[in-house]
Amino acid sequence: AELLASQRLLPELQGMCEDSDVEFFLILPRLLWLRFLSEPLKQKELIRSLLPQHFTLDDAHNDELEGLRERFCEVEKAHSGCRSALWEALVRRAVRGVCCKGLQAQPGSLAQAMDNLMRDLEGWSIKLQRQNPEDWNQCCHIIMQALL
Repeated sequence: AELLASQRLLPELQGMCEDSDVEFFLILPRLLWLRFLSEPLKQKELIRSLLPQHFTLDDAHNDELEGLRERFCEVEKAHSGCRSALWEALVRRAVRGVCCKGLQAQPGSLAQAMDNLMRDLEGWSIKLQRQNPEDWNQCCHIIMQALL
């Protein structure tokens, strides 16, 4: 549902999806991570299935993943507006990249927190794609079918 909402927010994302644009497959893991970070309990099973080594036997995520979650919490704390406005800003950032129009007006602490999060998120996105490529490709295929 959030991916469909992201497509409505950024029509170019829908075009990338429909065209199976390579850039879409670079953006998709960022969006999945943002969903996990915003609602970990709802997305935990998907992330755990793709990166099981980052979860403990008692189903908690490890310190490394907790660090990413802390970065996300820093962004939430720096943002003084409503949650949906923050989500839109994060999606725009994930889709359009680090320096995109419309983000320059953000206060310094929020801009810095978002920079830190997105920098870390990029490394985690690569892990998601490369840890088990077959599972990642299957996940992408299922998501693409749901979006089209």
